[in-house]
Amino acid sequence: MMRTMWVTTHRWLGLTAALFLLVAGLSGAALSWGVELDRWLNPQFHADVHATGQPRAPGEIVAAVEAADPGAVVTDLALRSDPGQALAVGVQARRSGGHASRPELGYTQVFVDPYTARILGRRDEHRIGFDREHLVPTLQNLHTNLLTPERPGWGRLWMGAIAVVWILNLFVGVYLTLPLRRNPKAGSRAAAKPPLPLWRLWGPAWKVQIGGGPHRLALDLHRAFALWFWGLLLIQALTGVEQNLRKELVQPALTAVAKVTPGPFDRPRPTPSPAVRLVDVVTLAAADARGRGWREPPVRAFYSPGYGVYTVRFLDRPERTLARGVTIQDTKELYFDDHARPVGERTPWKGSGADIWLQLRTPLHSHAIYGRLGPFVGLVVGVGTAMMSVTGVLIWWRKRGQAPRSAKRPARTPGGGLGGPRV
Repeated sequence: MMRTMWVTTHRWLGLTAALFLLVAGLSGAALSWGVELDRWLNPQFHADVHATGQPRAPGEIVAAVEAADPGAVVTDLALRSDPGQALAVGVQARRSGGHASRPELGYTQVFVDPYTARILGRRDEHRIGFDREHLVPTLQNLHTNLLTPERPGWGRLWMGAIAVVWILNLFVGVYLTLPLRRNPKAGSRAAAKPPLPLWRLWGPAWKVQIGGGPHRLALDLHRAFALWFWGLLLIQALTGVEQNLRKELVQPALTAVAKVTPGPFDRPRPTPSPAVRLVDVVTLAAADARGRGWREPPVRAFYSPGYGVYTVRFLDRPERTLARGVTIQDTKELYFDDHARPVGERTPWKGSGADIWLQLRTPLHSHAIYGRLGPFVGLVVGVGTAMMSVTGVLIWWRKRGQAPRSAKRPARTPGGGLGGPRV
């Protein structure tokens, strides 16, 4: 009776999440190779970059972008790039007196040759489109927001709820793979045999049987992948909750049981028109970092208008290589308000246990923490998650079709459950 209840629970939790995990799995698998995919699809943004001499100073890059369009202001600047690659520069409409110079720029990102400050291309990262220029940003939006507007964030909240369902179903699913035990009748041949160890009984659940028919293959793939990659799937689900429900669920829960160091992003403070320029904050942050004894150079600076906070990130190599052998634990960050006053810092592996868990969210979810293996891990986990969603629905559909026929047959004692044979 208890097992029947958990089978039903597993079925309906899985059906609730299946479509969304299919979307998240396939989009996540593609985004694991997002850097390479974007460069392959859009060579025009990088083709004319030739490393000759020294890269231009950040101020020159910003000046070139803003001179090309006086209505734009730079709010996100990559300070270093991989050899032969353009700098990605984020922009927004310039504001004066609280009003934008024009409602829309028509683009949010500019690609600049770091050696000549020549503009190579522009695109709108918020535009939904499956053309070459917008495919990767659209996949990112699909993965995080289900193509819904960032505010009020219904897509993000729904994906967070799906991640909670996923966590519950992972535990129910692994329970259902455990072998069932039956007490043999006294005096029977089975009673005379010594009981088999758990690993022998559980072993078939970890294997995929080839040649047993499509239904058997679907069941084995669904079950075996979940067991072999259960830890990675649980990490993906947990970090998905933290990513999508951080302020709504995770941070309040952590604060109730552990110490969480307050940060500049705890409360929204919309400030669309900062009083200082991004390049001035970079100069100030570099001097601050030297005073702290940091040896890493700044690699990225950006402004978050919803919080009125500048972030300057320090790393000993270009930030675009984060998913290629560098984890975000190697980065340090300094935070300044819209008047360039220091409001905090982030140093890797420092703080309470809750602080460190919050730091680990992005590198774990993006698989950057696994270094050069990260894209391969992301591909396997993403495709596997999608496969489990499809096979789960197929298993349910077949059993649903069998239910009316089985009701007409005389009842019989089953020979085994989802986890293997009964003994």
